[in-house]
Amino acid sequence: MNDAKPQRPATQRSRVTNGKTLLAEGDMRGIWARRMRDLLDLHIADLGGEDAVSEAARSIVRRASVLEVELERLEVRFSEQPADANQLDLYARVAGNLRRLFEAVGLERSEEVQRCDSFVAALAQMTHVLSTTGLETQLRDKETQRRKAMDDRDNAIRWSDVSRSTYATESIKKYDEEMADLQNKTNAIRLKGISLLDSVQENCGRRPK
Repeated sequence: MNDAKPQRPATQRSRVTNGKTLLAEGDMRGIWARRMRDLLDLHIADLGGEDAVSEAARSIVRRASVLEVELERLEVRFSEQPADANQLDLYARVAGNLRRLFEAVGLERSEEVQRCDSFVAALAQMTHVLSTTGLETQLRDKETQRRKAMDDRDNAIRWSDVSRSTYATESIKKYDEEMADLQNKTNAIRLKGISLLDSVQENCGRRPK
């Protein structure tokens, strides 16, 4: 794993080793160089993140990313003019080598990443449910209505209006029951969200941000 870093001070190591750049020489600001870095990051994420990938696997993924970029460069040329036999043969051979590199590290996303993604998706869905159902808004509305009913009851008592006081008291009781139900639903969603968040933190701790 990448935890066993060289013990020499960072100032005595290559910028490549320290993760400052991907190339000892050359310009990483070009569009294809940036694309290669993007692909490298994506594939490492699929394998579980930097902390879960060995240096050997990282090296294989790096070479695969370079081949991907070169295939994409060829595809750009194909879009501009028809490919000849030699270009198609080169494209096919590079694609075959790319497949073999991916097979060496695993074509599928790691179980850890898939598990992490499932928790993240569930958490997003839970957040969506809480926001779209409007439970908190309904709860605030009921609280406003309850306060109004309490004011009505107090005024009715002050003016000895028994009928109005009784109606307001029944309304308060109804609002209390409705608020309790809404609060229970909101708490249940929040508790499930907290549980999912704990699962995300536990299972996605190694996932690049």
